[in-house]
Amino acid sequence: MVERPSLTAARLPALAAPADLPAIVLARAGESPEEPALFYPEEMDLRWRSWRALAAQVAAGGEALSALGLPAGERVAFRWRPEPDAVAADLAIQAAGLVSVPVVASGAGAPPAGAAPGTEAAAWLLLPGEAGPEEGGPVARLPEAVGPGRGRMAGGGPQPPPPARPGGAWVLDGEPPEAPGAPRRGAVLGAGELRARARDLEERLEHAVAGAAAVLSAGRRPPGCGDREIALGSFDLRYADGRTFLAWALASGAALVLEPDPRVLPGAVAWARPTLVAGEARALGELGRRVRSLEAERPRLFRRRSRSSLPFGRLRLLLVLGTGRLAVDDVAFWAGRGVAVVRVGP
Repeated sequence: MVERPSLTAARLPALAAPADLPAIVLARAGESPEEPALFYPEEMDLRWRSWRALAAQVAAGGEALSALGLPAGERVAFRWRPEPDAVAADLAIQAAGLVSVPVVASGAGAPPAGAAPGTEAAAWLLLPGEAGPEEGGPVARLPEAVGPGRGRMAGGGPQPPPPARPGGAWVLDGEPPEAPGAPRRGAVLGAGELRARARDLEERLEHAVAGAAAVLSAGRRPPGCGDREIALGSFDLRYADGRTFLAWALASGAALVLEPDPRVLPGAVAWARPTLVAGEARALGELGRRVRSLEAERPRLFRRRSRSSLPFGRLRLLLVLGTGRLAVDDVAFWAGRGVAVVRVGP
């Protein structure tokens, strides 16, 4: 039997390093500049952004925010959707020693003037091409990523100015307001807590994979993974579980596939063939139905000759986000195929 490399042995030392997430991205840009960091759909193609390009955008965004002269720890809002520019904006805010406040827009148009409702944000960081508010508080703009997904950082690349203190992230507490129209309650997760959440999730994934691997006859690392997880996620940074997932993906060095639309997650999984999928229970339930349908269509002889008994050849982890739960039958179905189910939130 070929032993599968341990997740913890390969990645936990990096997860334990005392650095914030922007610093981790900058470090990875120095170590593996052209390695893909983020994948994202664009029209009918799947494009990618390297660690170098992501780090350059984060550093430039941090400089733009520092020019506003905001006190350390102030909250800065930005429009959130699982896309690479939004990930860069989130990290740029933290790199400037500020608190990131993701806001999900209800429709197209400029972001609202002033603070995002219920967040007490002091400023906005606009994404590339986004129109600014006609009036309101300070506004900075995130520069576009350099190059066609690869980018360049001359002379080792720009570095954001050292923040007075590490930045953080604002999250909703998950409970709706008691009165209609009342502001949502939330809390700030500091850099240390984000790193602790990433370490905790990594350890839970390691334990879950060890148990699920016993179902497989070979007990080996899925083909095509190397030392990186290929993680496909449709997640919301307004909530702690989405924050935890992104922190883990960046700190562990996973190749992160961003899916903005949770409704098409099953199809995205079949296309990208990840090792890990993170999404809400409804989307993961639909993914289970898709796998059942595919198995019913495949001849038994073909199933025996496939490269791996894992779904799509290498899927081995499902991360449940949100408040929903997978049905017991679904959990048993995945377990029988060597796929561990891990709940990220409470």
